[in-house]
Amino acid sequence: MKFNAGILFVLIVLSVTSAITIVPTNTSGIIETPTPLPELESLAPSEGFPTENIGPGKPAIVFPGDSFTVIFKQDYAPQTITGGYIYTVKLEGAQLVLYNYTVQVSGSGVNYTVQVPSNVAGGLYDLVLYGDKEYFIPRSVWVITNLTDVLKVVHISDLHFGTGYPDELHGSYKRFTGMLMAQLLSPDLVINTGDEADTASYKQYIQSVSYRYAFLYPYPVLLNPGNHDWPNDNYIKFYGSTTWYRVIGNKILVVALNTRGDQGYPDWSQLKWLTNILEEYKNIPIKIIQFHHPVFYWQGELWITYNSSIIADPHKYSSSPVSYYWGGNLTATRYFLKLCEDYNISLVLAGHIHRDQFVVFHSIRTNTTTYFITTTTLAHSTGTYDGLQYFNINLTKFNLTFPYAPPWFVGFKNYSRTKVYNSIPNWPPYYQGMFVESSNAYVFEVSNYIPNLNLNGNVIFALPWSGNLVGVKTLESENMANVELLDYKIINGIAYVALHVELPINSTLGFAIYNYEDTTPPEITLKLSIPETPTLNVVNTFYFEIKDIGWGVKDIHATIIYNGEEFPQTLEYYSQDTYRLKLKFTGEEPLTVTLIINATDYAGNTAEKSFNITFYPQGYTPTTTTTTTPPTITTTTTTTTTTTTSPTITTPPSTTTTTTTTTTFPTTTTTTTTTPPATTGSPTTTTPPPTTGQAQANYTGVIVGVIVAIIVIAILIVWMRRK
Repeated sequence: MKFNAGILFVLIVLSVTSAITIVPTNTSGIIETPTPLPELESLAPSEGFPTENIGPGKPAIVFPGDSFTVIFKQDYAPQTITGGYIYTVKLEGAQLVLYNYTVQVSGSGVNYTVQVPSNVAGGLYDLVLYGDKEYFIPRSVWVITNLTDVLKVVHISDLHFGTGYPDELHGSYKRFTGMLMAQLLSPDLVINTGDEADTASYKQYIQSVSYRYAFLYPYPVLLNPGNHDWPNDNYIKFYGSTTWYRVIGNKILVVALNTRGDQGYPDWSQLKWLTNILEEYKNIPIKIIQFHHPVFYWQGELWITYNSSIIADPHKYSSSPVSYYWGGNLTATRYFLKLCEDYNISLVLAGHIHRDQFVVFHSIRTNTTTYFITTTTLAHSTGTYDGLQYFNINLTKFNLTFPYAPPWFVGFKNYSRTKVYNSIPNWPPYYQGMFVESSNAYVFEVSNYIPNLNLNGNVIFALPWSGNLVGVKTLESENMANVELLDYKIINGIAYVALHVELPINSTLGFAIYNYEDTTPPEITLKLSIPETPTLNVVNTFYFEIKDIGWGVKDIHATIIYNGEEFPQTLEYYSQDTYRLKLKFTGEEPLTVTLIINATDYAGNTAEKSFNITFYPQGYTPTTTTTTTPPTITTTTTTTTTTTTSPTITTPPSTTTTTTTTTTFPTTTTTTTTTPPATTGSPTTTTPPPTTGQAQANYTGVIVGVIVAIIVIAILIVWMRRK
């Protein structure tokens, strides 16, 4: 037999091709799989934080070279503290820089003094103290290097972790979008006036700490508890003492009070303590007091004094401007207003009522003016609307300005107290979005339709991480919205990601930060049918598990095909990865319909599954079959992988509404779903510069494959020659 060069060439190509396409392995020869990302809640320690007087809701505020006191909770009293350090990640230009400084520590028992070095850079730091063990207190040291003439403040309130409208999922979306807006407004300080949790549960404070670290990383937060944080046991585990004060740059005094659950006003011991603090710092020119329940339920100007007759019980006198809460103790109310007059309090901040109300209290006794700002809920919706407040404080001569006030802003004018919309909106249709955690990506979407506000700037996210940070991919960009990865660092399992975000008016932006490319479509499974046998003339409920192991499910569409006609259906969000559909068919004879479900993930991969469902009259027993699925339902699955086209982002309510809809056939009821304008353009991927040790490519499989190919070729040549 003669040597056939053509056959040999084909064998060589096949051998080399197989060598090149061998699945990469690590050094142990195990096939590599994507590393799942940790949950966002892993950012918060399950046991809370060890300190009483400082923490993520009330950082120590110091100049370079200054000292501050750390008081440990009794349960955490160290045997010894031998040293410590502070660190933070800051954006310098377009580069993230890690700042890490050793601090001097002295003290014993539960009381320690910490001194920061004189060369420390300004910013918000995490504190680590060590000795018999290591103690971590995040976002707990705010170093001020220069205080300008203007302090930029974001005021938020009533985040209500654990709930939302119409459900907790949408509450989480609004908490994210509100924090993103706060970052894009670039304040110096965030003041939060309570109701951090909804039921004061342990898990809700874990969520609170985690969201704050992840999405407000660069900014100091000053927090007081609300009535939904009562009793305060779990609040104290994570945020420490419920009353405190801080001095900012010798120009501003901030004091936080606790209005004690449903009591609605501070007790006498707090008011005495407040008096002592005000007396000690009476020379500080600007004084701010924050608490949860507002003193006034009013809108506009008041020319009165603390003992004016109008300061009356609102339960008896509807003309009284006093809120029902403080109206429960008029002695405390009048005493507090007297303090405002005597010590020239500049600003009082509150929340609770889930609406905006601005009051100017002009004292006719001392000729002083105190501004009372009550800000609506950031994320709960109950009451009226969601939003946040942004204002500038002039530190040279106190005054307030509102540079981003919405067009309907009424400020401190006399107005109907139930119709004031002073906040920057965080609710549809003006501003909305979502945040999705998945196995291999964090996915974000936000739409800005606020008529006077172009949102753009740099933000830093601090996200729990594993593996490499592969890139940031734009999933949708409408009307010049843009995201650009500036830099990232992975430190101790946290990815610090610096982004430049542009959200012009009437724009939408969707993007993913990911550690692995998603090429696998979602999975669609029918989990339960109630009744088990689909039945005519009654409501049938079908539960589907729709999940994606990569970047998460984005869109779900369903269609019923019946009598040759197509009827669009909406699958209702039921719980994580679970959706339900309610159907009712009328008739007396068995009938079969086809249900087609399409699911698309955020990477653009699509799965389609068909279910042939037969409905029977009540009492009818269908012939049993040897199948693992209900005997009246058969399925067909089609999957499509698409990663090169721009996926369409739809608003979450289209698949997550809690309104129950039952479609009855033959007479059908269809649901109209509103989606944002169609997007144009292809997704763009930004690959970050290597700032941490990236995994090196593993060529073991390729080398072995090439060697095998050479051996095969040599054997073939010898065999051919012998022939």
